[in-house]
Parts: sequence; C-alpha cells; structure tokens
Amino acid sequence: MRQSNTKVTFIILPIALLFAGCGEENADKESSVNNAISQVSIPIDPADSAKKIADAFLSQAGIKDRASALKFVKEEGNALEILDKTLQSDKEIVLAAVNQTGMALAFASAGLQQDKDVVMAAVKNRGDALRFADESLQKDKTVLLASLSRHYFSANLKYADEKLRKDKAFILSAGKLNAHAFTIADKSLLDDDQFFTEMVKRNGMAIEKANQRQMNNKQIVLSAVTQNGTALVYASAALKKDKEVVLAAVKQAGMLALGFADMSLHEDEDVQKALKR
Repeated sequence: MRQSNTKVTFIILPIALLFAGCGEENADKESSVNNAISQVSIPIDPADSAKKIADAFLSQAGIKDRASALKFVKEEGNALEILDKTLQSDKEIVLAAVNQTGMALAFASAGLQQDKDVVMAAVKNRGDALRFADESLQKDKTVLLASLSRHYFSANLKYADEKLRKDKAFILSAGKLNAHAFTIADKSLLDDDQFFTEMVKRNGMAIEKANQRQMNNKQIVLSAVTQNGTALVYASAALKKDKEVVLAAVKQAGMLALGFADMSLHEDEDVQKALKR
C-alpha cells in the first residue's frame, strides 16, 4: 500500500504547482481541484488512481477537448504530462508546450521526441531539453548547435559523436557559442595550425592544448593573447620575451598578463604605457 501512496503523491504535486503564484483567480481553481481530488476514491492500482486524479484535474480546469488543451499548454507547457496520450502525440499541442518550456519535451510521445521540428523548438527554449530527445537527434549537428546557443549548455557536448569531433566547421561554430567545444576536438584538428589559429581567436585559453611547435608559433600565440591576455602563460619562453606578443597580452589583460612575461620586459616603457591605458 505504501508504494501506491508514493506514486499518487507524485502526480498530485505537479498539479498543485501549476497554480503556484498565479493569483486569486487560479487560487479558486486550485480549491476546486483539491475538492475534486478529495472525492476520487483511491483504488489499489496506482496507475488507475493517477488517471482518476488527472481526469479530475482536467475536468475542473475546463480542459474538455483538444482546443482547450492547446490553450492550456501555451500557458503551462509542463501540463502536457497529464494530457491524454493522444494529445501527447499531437504535434501542434506538443510544439505549443515546448515553446512555452523546452522541458515539456519529456512528456511528448516517443514519435515526437524523434521529430526535428519539435526537438529544435524545445532546445531553442531550453538547451538542456536535449536529454529528452531521441538519440538520433542528440547528435544531429543542427540540433546540437541550437542547444549550445541557449544558456550555453556545455554538457550537451557529450552527445557529439566521433564524426562531429572531427568536423572542423562544427567545432569552430560550437566553439564560438561555447568555448568548451574545443575540449572535444579530435587530435587531428588540433594538429592543424590553421584550425588551431581559428580556435584560439575564439578562445585564447584553448592554446593550452597547443603542441610544442604551436607554442613557438608567433601568429598562433598572438591570436591567443589578443583574445585573452593570460594565454601568455602557455607561450614558449622565447615568445614571452617577444615585445609584440607581450604588448598584445598586456593590452588585453593588464597586470594579469604581465606576470607571465619575461622579466626583461616588465619595466619596458611601451609595456608600462600599455598598462596605464
């Protein structure tokens, strides 16, 4: 019997939350819903109990047909959870729900979790909604980029497969949205100096992944310190003595960058002028 009560509570809580902070009008609705729920006899079968509670809520909320359900999810996307399975498979209703909150994707039918239009709408609203999408779309290039652009949700990078990790255009586009993207780049890309230069232009600290040759490459280091002066810490000893490189770093990060420069440049007149700007 304890198991039954636990599952029933799980259904009741989201219903109550739908009205939280909605004012006096919905407070009256909540009271009506609670009265309806209290009149529902709780059977031993928790699934049947959950359905009766959901039906009581939908009835009290005035959700009797597709049109009213559509209107409701536009205001509260997570209400998709308690709608009939037929409505959870209705693309228009699910799109309305995920546009209100991407997390409603969790309650869409399996078929619509495979629908690119629906998933794109969800991740554009909430990047972390990607975890509810079908696996085939989690590694889709367009979908993954869209999810990274919303709230900079870097955790989604784990869905990038080997093909995407070797895709230069994808990594550069993803890196522009979220610097963490460079951490998943395949080694074959990192060994490409042209790619590496483009990478550090977007995220100077990505020079941390440079090989010895690249740490001695003035153009690469200049690009990195211009974007983030503290990237000077990863430059070769020779480039930490290079006035042009150090000036670029100091202009970007001031004293933070100067601390990584060779001591011979600390009192340099031009470097000191750059510090005062």
